[in-house]
Amino acid sequence: MAMMAALDFIACATADVFAMTDSGSQLSSLESGFRTYYGGGHAPNLRPNKKRLATILSENGTIGLNDFEDISKKDLYC
Repeated sequence: MAMMAALDFIACATADVFAMTDSGSQLSSLESGFRTYYGGGHAPNLRPNKKRLATILSENGTIGLNDFEDISKKDLYC
């Protein structure tokens, strides 16, 4: 179990971008802090606005990837 957690941390730490989907989890908090401190400003952490995400998904039963990317780039992240 510990090795899986370590692999998860390493994968997130070395990713180009990290999206926090659960701000209450220890991994998200640890990962965000690590990337901020050691990333030198080149390891962005995204924190999606969950209410806006729920609205987007509930209003669009099916949505294409390109449309979702456009909407999320301008409306989802704060």
